[in-house]
Amino acid sequence: IEGGYGGLLGSAEYAIAVLKTKLIVVTGHTLCGAVTAAVKSVLSNEAMPTENLGVVVDNIRTAAEMAVKTMPEAPLEQQVKMATKLNVFEAMQKMLRNSKIIQAGIANEELMLVGAVYNIEEGSLEWVGPHPAQESIVGSTLHVNRWREAPYVRKAMPPSSPDARAIIDRLQKGNTRFVEKDEMHGVHENPSIIHDVEPDTILVGSSNLRISYDDVFDSKPGEMLVQRSVGNIAGHAGGAMFASLEFAVARFLPKVLVVVGHTGDEVVSAALQQVLGAKLPSKSMRHVLDQVVPSCMKAVK
Repeated sequence: IEGGYGGLLGSAEYAIAVLKTKLIVVTGHTLCGAVTAAVKSVLSNEAMPTENLGVVVDNIRTAAEMAVKTMPEAPLEQQVKMATKLNVFEAMQKMLRNSKIIQAGIANEELMLVGAVYNIEEGSLEWVGPHPAQESIVGSTLHVNRWREAPYVRKAMPPSSPDARAIIDRLQKGNTRFVEKDEMHGVHENPSIIHDVEPDTILVGSSNLRISYDDVFDSKPGEMLVQRSVGNIAGHAGGAMFASLEFAVARFLPKVLVVVGHTGDEVVSAALQQVLGAKLPSKSMRHVLDQVVPSCMKAVK
């Protein structure tokens, strides 16, 4: 990618502006002859035998020089490996600096630009993520990108109110009875009183769990309002599932909102396969999987 013009950058801009592409992946590969030639040229300080070869190597020279400077005593193989990764970042930087369309897409968090190195011997990909200086280049704080790249740390926070604490304690004790097969309370409740109970908990769970959530938490009928969806997703803002949740919160004023996943979830497994390169499923299935894929990407990373 040279300068701010050229067919490669123009093709990327067309894909973004016209085809609404959301992801750009810049890839290098191991044992690259051009990168190897660039590193050898830096080490020997010799020019390429032809002008055309010199043009190719000159585009890689910055990465090659940085690799040699960083690890001057390393074997050639290791220097080439580092130069390959650095050259991916160099290409990403040129795209960011020379394309207003790419800059705007990244800044608005409507586009992702990530790098990867393909291992030609193993067939695997090493994902190297976005450019380290991406935020400073586009001049914007990228909150979604930070979430994607940050390691997941589970933070256990105490309930904010006595009512919420009491409800969570009730749910935990009910689940303990369910697990230990103790005498269940909720399942024996008289169904005739259901209409007199206002739910104090909203639960979002998976449609493909083959058991009632009332049983899982040994809840009495009407204590929980349960919304099931494939993959226990909440949907998109403005969509039916999201609107349903907002209506329930506004109507019942619950003290607790619980989102429950489950082990062996087929949707999560399918989304993970998408991250690993599986064939694209139908449009309807992608609509669900696309909402689970970001979490799978964090898990793989």
